[in-house]
Amino acid sequence: VPWATGSRQGPVVWKMGIHSSAGGAPRVSVIIPTYAGSRHLKPCLAALLDQSRPADEILVIDDASPPPTDSEFLSREFPGQPALRVLRNPANLGFAGAVNRGLAEATGSLIALLNNDTRPDRHWLERALAPFADPRVGAVATRLVRMDRPEILDSAGDGYTVAGGTLKFRSG
Repeated sequence: VPWATGSRQGPVVWKMGIHSSAGGAPRVSVIIPTYAGSRHLKPCLAALLDQSRPADEILVIDDASPPPTDSEFLSREFPGQPALRVLRNPANLGFAGAVNRGLAEATGSLIALLNNDTRPDRHWLERALAPFADPRVGAVATRLVRMDRPEILDSAGDGYTVAGGTLKFRSG
């Protein structure tokens, strides 16, 4: 079962369309919304760029961070990464708005959503994608363990309400 460490909402992967990478494998986009989160982004992106099954596209949505912006940090710390796209919102749209911007720009048929303060295990994406071999699977929520105490389960998935609220399952 895939693992990621972090302190907030759990990683989720879901189907969006029918795009494929070379060789017919599903194309995977990872969306990371961020606001003034550069201290978290470096370990998160380093872990994503070292996956056993790399993402085809990593979209970091800078939700109008104040200077120095997360966009500036990323262009300095991760230059020349072909899978990495940084999009800056001109105004702060909040978490849902940043995610929606990422969804509108994503090219993958499978979408993974990560918070900027998560650090996925090396096999996280490979294992998260395995259930999609069954055509009846439309979404996967992965386990989230605490960053400060990885032996403790932080979450086994989150739920979202129509009003935009979140629910955490099996916390602590």
